Amino acid sequence: MFKIEEMGAYSEIVDSQFGIHIIRLDDIKPKRYRPYSEVSPRIAADIVNEVRRLANQEIRARFSLSDEAFIDGDEMESIFAPYK
Repeated sequence: MFKIEEMGAYSEIVDSQFGIHIIRLDDIKPKRYRPYSEVSPRIAADIVNEVRRLANQEIRARFSLSDEAFIDGDEMESIFAPYK
């Protein structure tokens, strides 16, 4: 697509995961950057979601059992003895 030099021209045959294509260049739109005031709510929401995801990941890592974890039956008996 980026090799097409003039409006209305066609590309060579392009093979993609979706099939075989021939591309025609109809228009080139200049890049447009949205103002910060327009994107700041989305940025803030993305940051909050990322912090929550990382916090959940840390909590799971702290409390997940490893292969070295075991339950000491004698210790459990001593802990629960007063409640029997």
